[in-house]
Formats: sequence, structure tokens, C-alpha cells
Amino acid sequence: MRKELREMIHSCRVPCIIVTHDLRDVACIGDQACLLEKGKITLTGSTQDVM
Repeated sequence: MRKELREMIHSCRVPCIIVTHDLRDVACIGDQACLLEKGKITLTGSTQDVM
């Protein structure tokens, strides 16, 4: 399911924000990621850098 969602998002060619607590979603779907802690951005970058 994650792969299909990623393909659909990419085919639409529009920005998309996905909020998740599941790191598998981040790794499979995202190109970029932000890590929030207590409401503040603590890390941002490629999914591999953030993971």
C-alpha cells in the first residue's frame, strides 16, 4: 500500500505533507522528512538523513 501511495503522489506532481508516527511510512513514502519534538522542528533533510 505504501508503494502505491508513493507512486500516486509522484504521478500527481504536487507537494504533499504526510503526518505519521510510523518510521516505515517515512522510509517508504517520503523524499524529505522533518522530526518534531515537543512541537519544534529538531531535524530536517532527506528521509535517509533523518532516519
